[in-house]
Amino acid sequence: MFRFTIRDVLWLMVVVALGLGWWIDRTAVKKFYSKFAWDQADMATATAKKINAQNKRLTLLGSAIEKAGFSLKESPDLITLEPSDSQKNQIRTVRIAPIWPSRFSLGTNPSPAPP
Repeated sequence: MFRFTIRDVLWLMVVVALGLGWWIDRTAVKKFYSKFAWDQADMATATAKKINAQNKRLTLLGSAIEKAGFSLKESPDLITLEPSDSQKNQIRTVRIAPIWPSRFSLGTNPSPAPP
């Protein structure tokens, strides 16, 4: 017959508890990473949809500008809207300032001009 002492039963409980704890931890980690991957995929899909929508809007804007007889010239800090050859005598070149003028640095709020 098998004889077990209390020490043997305690060692068995320690081994089973460690195994069970490890298994529960691994299951939770797998669920977390699975959810994280799905969230990342959802965010990537949403971002791609937003980018496509913005590209469509910019394409429509570019088409409207060209139909109006203008052309866009782009450089890193400046966008120039120039009239076609037939309109050059009637309209002068319009220059659009960049969104962030160089006198402002990112992360600081410029103080408003006094009234």
